[in-house]
Amino acid sequence: MADKKFVVKNGLQSEGRVLVNKTTDNNTDNVQIDGTIQVTGQVKSTVSSGTAPFTVASATVVQNLNADLLDGQEGSYYQSADNINAGTLASARLPDLEVGDFAAGAVTIESEGIANNDSDNNFPTSAAVKDYVDSNSDLYTSWTIGDGSTTQAIASGDTLTVSGTSNEVDVAVSATDTLTIGLPNDVTIANDLTIGGTGKIKGPTTFYIDPAGDNDTSGTVIIQGSLTVQGTTTTINSNEIDIGDNIIRLNSDLASDAAPTQNAGLLVERGSSTDVQFIWNETSDKWQVTEDGTNFYSLLNANDTLFTVSDGSNTTNLTSGDTATFAATSGQLTVAESSGTVTYSLADTAVTAATYGSTTAVPVITVDAKGRLTNVTTSAIATSFTISGDSGSDDSVAGGQTLNFTGTANEISTAISDNTVTFALPDDVTIGQHLTVSDELRQGQHVHLSETLTTTSTTQTSLVTNFSATTYASAEVNVVAIQGSNRHLTKLLVTHDGTNAYATEFGEVLTGSALATYDVDINAGNVRILVTPASTTSTKFQTALVFSKN
Repeated sequence: MADKKFVVKNGLQSEGRVLVNKTTDNNTDNVQIDGTIQVTGQVKSTVSSGTAPFTVASATVVQNLNADLLDGQEGSYYQSADNINAGTLASARLPDLEVGDFAAGAVTIESEGIANNDSDNNFPTSAAVKDYVDSNSDLYTSWTIGDGSTTQAIASGDTLTVSGTSNEVDVAVSATDTLTIGLPNDVTIANDLTIGGTGKIKGPTTFYIDPAGDNDTSGTVIIQGSLTVQGTTTTINSNEIDIGDNIIRLNSDLASDAAPTQNAGLLVERGSSTDVQFIWNETSDKWQVTEDGTNFYSLLNANDTLFTVSDGSNTTNLTSGDTATFAATSGQLTVAESSGTVTYSLADTAVTAATYGSTTAVPVITVDAKGRLTNVTTSAIATSFTISGDSGSDDSVAGGQTLNFTGTANEISTAISDNTVTFALPDDVTIGQHLTVSDELRQGQHVHLSETLTTTSTTQTSLVTNFSATTYASAEVNVVAIQGSNRHLTKLLVTHDGTNAYATEFGEVLTGSALATYDVDINAGNVRILVTPASTTSTKFQTALVFSKN
């Protein structure tokens, strides 16, 4: 690694490019400085003829720079206008010219009018030009616009603005000198719209009447006369329908002398669930209902079975007019009927109606085989407990007392939410004495790690430490070699490109002779820090590393 060091003693030496206060090497200039250079002596260039000794990229004038032989000419050469014989001068370089700047007779200004065939070389006066334009132009004329009762004069040079009423009339002027007046796509009429004769309101295939705001279903449409719908389908999406007629007629297009053949009734749309119906069945001449859309059940007639009563062994059919009798088992259940309501009541047990249990006792319940409560007592419960810690004496918390959780300021914080106590470190932690970390100490994208390697009686190259090339991009390695009372301290800056490892060593401090030399490489995906001890005397190597992640 000797070829990778640099030494500053009486001067700065480099076999390659030197970067001062720069983060990027442009790979072209040997010395690259980001900042100002101050020289108290001469700046000398030994480049051969044909190559400029220096280049200046700034457009700012360099003060006190002697350019007396610029391009082989003295400076006085460029002060003579006779030597400027090519190129174009910018207008900003010329002074403003007035008639008085020209020699007498060089410019003639005529006061005559301008004829159509005036082809002389004299300049006309501005008054002559204005007289000519005023007498030959028909653009500066005034005119009047009216609506049949009110008129408005349009003076010469004025602009006539044609405006339309918002949502009633649109006005547009195109580049082809055309004024177009028409109705907009959406027309708003503030009051009534009257259609005479037998006129129609025609629209697209789907026609909307929206009495409130756009797409606002809160409006109301009122039709003063009768409404006849001639379409085959009428769909109403209202959530509430009020109909004045007390009888709704279905199948009204059936002639009075025709036999009925179609069922009629009501169908309820249930979305993703099966539709249900209530219909009159013309085949069975009965009202029927369905709960699954497939199976229809008839409503009972006078002699139809209302329902069937069974105890598991005996079955009885009840028809219209029959009486169902509900009996109770003595001592367990009582039955009472009033106005068509049957009431079942459990028989009383030996348990007294009351509230059992408290903050210091829980109820003890006895239940018989039929699920009845036959006895209830209480049993006392403990209401205090003891807490213990790593230090200090135990403490007893009595029933009803509050247990407080308190953290040490800048060391531990506590929080309680939803019956949960959370212990955590605060954002700023203060440690009164030592902080011992047995492994890595992480700080953002940097990892601090200390290791120890002991070698004895060998001068063979050994591994002092290594790190993952996949995880870390670089490392700062402080190594101290200890041999008896001798110390050899140095620092390595290490990085890699995934294939090769690179390092520089600096800041070397010795109490005696050098105890080791160091090198780096990549092996099995790890960047290795290798040490070669200078002697076979037992030497201990301690490292402190700071890693930067990829």
